[in-house]
Amino acid sequence: MTSRELNKLLDDKFTVDNFKATIADEVENYGRLMNKKGSTIDLRLYEDEEITLDKPKFKKLLDFVIAGRLPNIYLAYICDCLTLADKLTTDKETKDLIREISDPEINGGYMDKETLTDMVSRIN
Repeated sequence: MTSRELNKLLDDKFTVDNFKATIADEVENYGRLMNKKGSTIDLRLYEDEEITLDKPKFKKLLDFVIAGRLPNIYLAYICDCLTLADKLTTDKETKDLIREISDPEINGGYMDKETLTDMVSRIN
C-alpha cells in the first residue's frame, strides 16, 4: 500500500473497490499470517507522500467498514501500517484509536461493526 493510495481513498479520488483491488494481495497475505501462530507479519507501506489523517477522514475509513464496503481485515492492515508510518500527521486521539484497532491483544485482530460504531460515536 502506498500513502498516495490511502490519501486518494480518503479524498474521494479512488473508489473503495479500486483501493481494495490495489492492496488485495497484501491483505490476503496479512490475513494468512495473522492466523499463523508465531509468524512475522509483512506490512508494506510505501510513504510516497504525507498522510494527513484528521478525525473526519478517520471516521470515513471506519464508516467504510461499518457500511460493509471495506472488510475489517483491510482496516486492521491499514491501521497496522499506519503505526509504522513516519509521514503521518494526526491528533493524539486518532493515533490512540489506530493503535487500538491494530493491537491483536485488544481485539483479536479485527473489530466488529458494533465496536467500530461505538468508536465513531466517541470521536469528537
